[in-house]
Amino acid sequence: MVFPRRPSNPWNRVRSALMGCMLGLVGASVWASGTAAHAKECSAPYASSQLSRDLGTMTTALRSKDESAYRETGKRLSTQIGCLRKDLPARVFASAYRHVGAYYFMEGDFEQAKRWFMTALEIEPSYEWDAAELALDHPLRRAFDAQRNTATAEPVPLTGKAIAAPSAGTLKLDGRALTEAAATLDRPHILMVVGDDRVALEVFLIDGNSIPEQFLTEGDVEQEEEVDPSEAYVAQKVERIRPPAKTPLMLTGGGLAIAGGAMWATTFATRAKFDAATSVADLDKYKRLTNTLVVASGVTIALGVGVEYVGIIISEQPGVALGGRF
Repeated sequence: MVFPRRPSNPWNRVRSALMGCMLGLVGASVWASGTAAHAKECSAPYASSQLSRDLGTMTTALRSKDESAYRETGKRLSTQIGCLRKDLPARVFASAYRHVGAYYFMEGDFEQAKRWFMTALEIEPSYEWDAAELALDHPLRRAFDAQRNTATAEPVPLTGKAIAAPSAGTLKLDGRALTEAAATLDRPHILMVVGDDRVALEVFLIDGNSIPEQFLTEGDVEQEEEVDPSEAYVAQKVERIRPPAKTPLMLTGGGLAIAGGAMWATTFATRAKFDAATSVADLDKYKRLTNTLVVASGVTIALGVGVEYVGIIISEQPGVALGGRF
């Protein structure tokens, strides 16, 4: 059991078990049929405001260990998720899918939980449950994390098929634009035809890449162009053009570095004179001279190295390319 519970009437446990079995059988029949559930079959649209409230309620219930509230809200979320009528960001779908999966996990339908977890992780692969929601060793957290590797599988294309854009609106799969006839397998997806006002004109709950036929057309199979073996390898002479500024910059930089070194060498002579001075005036004179030469030599060497470096990195290609990393 996910949360600690007070002793309950045995008949309640039997009733819960029967409800779990019924939900599992219904879910299995839907996915086995491979058909898409259309939003118009819903008794009422699932408003985005209601979805937001339900996600908030379930998050609060997790933190407060209120299993009853979590199950009650999760039941509505799991049955109404295919009745959304609003285009939402992908991260909202990921959050909803996580909680649907968690609800199924609590109901004992681990296969359905795994499927919804995979879609949630496909959208947000780095998501981690907050420790205030689930303990680090919680079985639900472990079940969620167990799907990380399989969740990142590549979408599987429908052979010979391409997307036929609807006459009105654009196709969105789990909140992301669908431009290719492909989707990841073994998990649910919500496919929407979204109008300019972000209202969903049609909504489908599909399994894997079971994209409805009305959104598919015959695709052109790209064939690799056959190449004559005798023409497969052609030798070409590539001439590298040396930029005009390359050599002058390198020479100038080298000259400045040498000059800076000469200044540095001179400081030894001025320091010797400072050490041998016998008057205060000479001490001040050679101290200032030595310090000036030290600073000047450092600046000159740095400038020379910089200029030479610029000359080195200029690309030996047509034009001049200066590069750097910050």
